[in-house]
Amino acid sequence: MDSLDIAYDVVPSRLNEKSIRNLDPRELVRLLSEAKAREVGSRCPGAVVVGGDLVVACCGKIYEKPTSLKEASMMLKSFSDSTVEVVSGLAVYDSSRSSMLSEVSVCELQFRKLDDSEIEAYVHSNSVLNFAGAFHVIGARMFSTGKGDVSVLNGIQKKTLIGFLRKSGFVV
Repeated sequence: MDSLDIAYDVVPSRLNEKSIRNLDPRELVRLLSEAKAREVGSRCPGAVVVGGDLVVACCGKIYEKPTSLKEASMMLKSFSDSTVEVVSGLAVYDSSRSSMLSEVSVCELQFRKLDDSEIEAYVHSNSVLNFAGAFHVIGARMFSTGKGDVSVLNGIQKKTLIGFLRKSGFVV
């Protein structure tokens, strides 16, 4: 948002994210992104609210933020030599009009083969509990290839956000 030169306030959602579940990672992030934006919008009348969520999907399983270093290690071991999908949802809610715009984007990452010592070193030297799937792509050397919407890897789909903000009346 800083790079868009728009004034904003950060208002964390009070949504219990575990109250929303879905077996489809795309649908899950859409539902969560919209619910977060709507919840904040309910407390900020007249505001245009940006909400988002991100999960990692691999082998039919959805990975959110790990709750322990042990869980983080297990996640990374399961990604070793596999393709994962980084699935990101973006929602813009105009609380004055009760209108919602949302989109889901996906980027595939091919993890290279990781050995146990490499995983343990990564887990103990990075903030893995802060990231879905226990990894952040910036500075990570665990991937051999990536394809799809790489803007997902930066945490927000900037092009989509600009389009949504313009539809909500902002000059961007």
